[in-house]
This record gives sequence, C-alpha cells and structure tokens, in this order.
Amino acid sequence: MNCLRAPGGELRAAGFVLETEAHDGQQFGFSVLDGRLQGHVDGVLRAGPDWLSYPALWESKCLGAGPWRQLAKSGSGLAAARPTYAARCWGGGA
Repeated sequence: MNCLRAPGGELRAAGFVLETEAHDGQQFGFSVLDGRLQGHVDGVLRAGPDWLSYPALWESKCLGAGPWRQLAKSGSGLAAARPTYAARCWGGGA
C-alpha cells in the first residue's frame, strides 16, 4: 500500500464500506474500563464481502523507506526489528 494515497481506497474498490471519520469529522476514538484503555482506530468497516462480520475495526500501518530498509536488512522479522511497531500492528493500537 502506498501510504501517500487516500487511506482505504483499495478496500473500497474491493467492495467494503469504510468510514474513516466520525460524524464530527474526527478520527474514531474509544475509551473503556473507566478510561484505563483508550485510543483511536483508522476506520470502521460497515459492510462488504460476507466472509467478514460487521462492523469491524480497520487499522492501517505503514513504514517509511528507512525503517523498511532496516527491516529488510535485519532478516529477523518485524517483531525483532521494531517490537513496539509490531505490537501496534498485531492488536496493540496506538
């Protein structure tokens, strides 16, 4: 995915209904457990192919050229090269 393109374009082209902003124009946010866990998501999938249940959260991650080269050079995978980033990709959020 090219990080500079409009987010979610490929998903929309594949038939997903993706909302990337709340009704107030802001990024979707959440807070649970009396505020002890909070954050933002990049979007909400409202509809699409029937192999997925809706609504579903969408989180988009992207590496710049430098970190990508570091990852490729390490040969040890994302978790070893950039553990904090890997945690965000695999469910930690931002």
